[in-house]
Amino acid sequence: MGLAALSRLDVKDVTIRNGTIALLDRRTGEREELTKVALTLSLPRLGGAFSAEGTEVWHGEPIAFSIRLDHPEMLARQSGRSGLTVALTAKPVSFRLTGGVTNAMSGPVLAPIVDGKAVIAMPSLRDFVRWSGRDMDLPPRGFGALTLNGAVRMQNGIAQFGDIVLTLDAVKATGTLTLDANATMPTVAGALRIGMLDFTPYLPPPVEGWSTRAFDTAIFRQFNADLAIAADGAKFRRLEAGKTDAAIHLKDGKLAVDIRAMSLYRGQAKGNMTLDANGPEAAVTGDGTVSGVDLGALLRE
Repeated sequence: MGLAALSRLDVKDVTIRNGTIALLDRRTGEREELTKVALTLSLPRLGGAFSAEGTEVWHGEPIAFSIRLDHPEMLARQSGRSGLTVALTAKPVSFRLTGGVTNAMSGPVLAPIVDGKAVIAMPSLRDFVRWSGRDMDLPPRGFGALTLNGAVRMQNGIAQFGDIVLTLDAVKATGTLTLDANATMPTVAGALRIGMLDFTPYLPPPVEGWSTRAFDTAIFRQFNADLAIAADGAKFRRLEAGKTDAAIHLKDGKLAVDIRAMSLYRGQAKGNMTLDANGPEAAVTGDGTVSGVDLGALLRE
């Protein structure tokens, strides 16, 4: 059969019903299953668009999805590119990407680079983490609705987001983020510009006098981070600060926070804090300097 004949080949409405797809992560040995898979594939002609759409169940939640490749035949060649649209909808999350995929292979193996505009929405980040099966102990309050819009580039398990608008609960941020899922412990890095950063909703309810409640440090052992934060202000219950420039580094349960500049009650403050969450009790150290601070106003808070 020649190429001219192949170009007239039709593949329409190939359907799979009640299927099961097994996924194996060779790095960790973890196995996942997609069940009740219903899938329809369509490739009307070689050189035409390929589409796949259907439903599946993962961790007890039904998922609807669709994929479209405008020119799948282009991916058979090095640096070949096709338009790509991906949509996924489930109760815990919705995702849409409009862009393209490029074959960056240097040999016979497909090496896709996906880029485009992405929109992610979660009614509850807490529910999404629970659904995903990750053993992550979030603080008892907050971590509700999350949205993320921006440009994205994905390659080899790394997603780079640029020009993003990110919202979590009442917090809104812009900037860049990189998510690396290659290691057993995910890593997030980037630079964010935030309005008012209010920590109060994420704190346990206040108590009279000194609290004897143990501080749960488990979350610091569940991901790594390297973030630069510029905030218009920060709030910790009644204590408020103005413009703040800080860096956050978290690696293998060891947190380092460097407050490079902070406006605080008509003055300025800077300092650093470290927390080691690997022992039976958290080890905390810190130091800093203040200048021109209205101590009377500060102590009244």
